[in-house]
Amino acid sequence: MPQLPLAVLAALTLLAQIGSIEPAEEAHAEAVRLLARDEASAAEVAARRALAESVLFVPEREFEVAPEKGLVFDEMIEAARTAYRERRARYFQALGSALAAQQRWAEARKALRRSAGLRPVAETYMAMASHPDITIEQRVDSLVKAYFAPGADQQGIEKALVASGAFASAQVLQALFDRERFSRDLATEFPDLEVVVAPFPDVRVVTSTGTLVTADLLDEGAVVVLYLPVAGCNRCSEELDGIRRGLADRDRDGETEFVVAALVDELDLENARRIVRLLAMPIEVGRADRLPAGIKPAADGEIVIVARRGLMQVRIPLDEAASSRSIAEQMAAASRLLGEQEPSTEPSVSPGLGRQGGGGRNALVALIDRAVALEAGPVPIPNVYERIDRDVRGLLREATSEDAMELLGELARLRGAGAAKSRTLLALDRTLPETLLAAVKEIAPDVVRQARPDEGAFYVSLSAPSASRRILLQRTFLEGGSLRHFDLIVDLDAGGASPVWVGPEPERPSGTQLVSTGAVFFFAEDTCRGLRLVAERGLTYEGCPAHLKEEAVVEAVDVLVDPAPPAEAPRFYRRGQVGLSEPAEPAAPETALEQGIRLFREGSYQEARSKFEQASQEIDPVAPYDETDLRYNIARCYQELGQGPRALQIMETVGDAAYQDLVDERIDELAVATRR
Repeated sequence: MPQLPLAVLAALTLLAQIGSIEPAEEAHAEAVRLLARDEASAAEVAARRALAESVLFVPEREFEVAPEKGLVFDEMIEAARTAYRERRARYFQALGSALAAQQRWAEARKALRRSAGLRPVAETYMAMASHPDITIEQRVDSLVKAYFAPGADQQGIEKALVASGAFASAQVLQALFDRERFSRDLATEFPDLEVVVAPFPDVRVVTSTGTLVTADLLDEGAVVVLYLPVAGCNRCSEELDGIRRGLADRDRDGETEFVVAALVDELDLENARRIVRLLAMPIEVGRADRLPAGIKPAADGEIVIVARRGLMQVRIPLDEAASSRSIAEQMAAASRLLGEQEPSTEPSVSPGLGRQGGGGRNALVALIDRAVALEAGPVPIPNVYERIDRDVRGLLREATSEDAMELLGELARLRGAGAAKSRTLLALDRTLPETLLAAVKEIAPDVVRQARPDEGAFYVSLSAPSASRRILLQRTFLEGGSLRHFDLIVDLDAGGASPVWVGPEPERPSGTQLVSTGAVFFFAEDTCRGLRLVAERGLTYEGCPAHLKEEAVVEAVDVLVDPAPPAEAPRFYRRGQVGLSEPAEPAAPETALEQGIRLFREGSYQEARSKFEQASQEIDPVAPYDETDLRYNIARCYQELGQGPRALQIMETVGDAAYQDLVDERIDELAVATRR
């Protein structure tokens, strides 16, 4: 690649004289000074001025001195863009701080997320984690991102994570960190490796040296490696050698103890023992048919590495392509992952898990409060659900129907506790299970029964005590040997339960909500969260991504006229198009942005450009998009109108988009077309 020509350098120096970063930098410095004096409103004005002054990416402006000698043109552009994105991140950070100081939390998070997308530093994530209007899950997510970001006070963040209530022990927290480290450090190199944060079943099996009890080993801090080959043990020598080689450095370092056990079919025992003797490695050999039901190896066999007192598993699938070398590399990478230092902060005794003095409803509410927090953590909490079920059983012995409804209302705050929910629903109507099954079978005749309380989904919500006795359920049923989800609306009256509406739920259920004149069922897809809305006239809406705001659906719609990766796509909020009122209210008129997108799709590019320019003056303060995204659309309009040079000029000013790869593709495309 050629170096930057002197003539181009001279031209860039001349262009730099027409603009400077100083006005934006001065506005940002003013915003910081005003924030220090608690003048948040004035600081907001200054921060917005900094962003307005820097809205266009002009590479020449990012160099206050001449480019480094020998720098090639593409490298200079990339360096300028890096400097520009860092500046913009600081300006968005200041805006977020000013908005948060005014308790405009949602607007502040929009600015802070924009900042984090450009410069992911701990300060930004910690700011979002401090907002009082977010859920425990959102707080934990922000804190974990802060922990791994530059500038993190990791010990302080560990304490904040413990204080969130989502972690019952230091090992749970460490297991979460393990999973995050894997996704950041190893997932690209070893895509087949899987990290699971969940309690591992206790394995008790007689081996060549005694009885292997994994729970005891894990409690002592050891790492247990279970080798689970396919029947026949044809590749045992190659695969066990890979395990030996992968753990060789660990053995020399004398760090954490690794206990390896090969569990094979009875007919393969002698062959496996012979291989172990040849390898001269302390590997225990036992029978695989003694494994608990909770362990189901992959079809071609696998290696399971269990650590963090049984809370974290690394699973290495095996196949014919798995050589000793590849297994050794994966084992070594996993063992390095497990060698990270554990959190220094040990959570105190979990509040609400000890026996409350006096028991009763208040003790149950405290226990449910604790379970709500723990559900935001990474591991299941079946022991807590069992405690809740026992307490509910005791309270229901003398409970009235109204008492049972109040208990159900408390249980509705939980994702789990299916046994307690089933027990409480049964107290309200002994025939409810049969009624629900009959209603589901009308639309799915092959359904045979409800899933067990701990299987699938069991979300519930109900109307206020003073309102009608209506409940919503997202429940899983068994159909032909597989699980299938359903959404149900049920009225409970003196004559028994009456199903009002039943519908299949093809996605992952994620909750329910009763509103004044209808029902909302939430679901999750791989790339978004959505909802279906049911009013008296039936299903009125189903979409993703979408959320509920003041009893109206808010759809998140892509801003760009071109598809972008879901994680990078900016979106605007379409409000008022779908409501729950009866009869339905007229749809809200299209905004300028919506008109621009529609006109572009229709091929009316000149009109679309005008609408996008208008929309630039009407940006939603909360929705995740801004003027940069509209400028991309305007450039695309010019491109479709055949005005390539103008389109290229505008597209090149987009320097801080999350979808920068898409921008660069368009720039290259326009540059080629313009040179023709």
